[in-house]
Amino acid sequence: MIEKKDAVENLEPILERAKTKGVDMVQWGPADYSVSMGDPKLFHSKSIHKVEENVIRKCLEHQIAPRIEIGEVDQAKRYIDLGVRHFCIGWDRFILQAGLMKLGDGLRKLTEAI
Repeated sequence: MIEKKDAVENLEPILERAKTKGVDMVQWGPADYSVSMGDPKLFHSKSIHKVEENVIRKCLEHQIAPRIEIGEVDQAKRYIDLGVRHFCIGWDRFILQAGLMKLGDGLRKLTEAI
């Protein structure tokens, strides 16, 4: 995983070593990277895109597939355009929450007139 400031700063040697060890995929972790930079809000800022795009580009240059975590399908387009083909979408608790909210909203609407 490339998710810390030090990993981003040493990306080239990390990827070179990973390639020699047969690593075929690297996970980019923007949330943890933001925390390691001392600014958890950076994760939600477009200013992280430059770093993110560099990580993706360097992974592809080393023929190591970058993997990106997204919360919604709509977020994938930007990464697909950058060459990303592997995604983790959602996390257990978010997927469960979304499903339960949808069920609750549906039942609430159905019973409003009662």
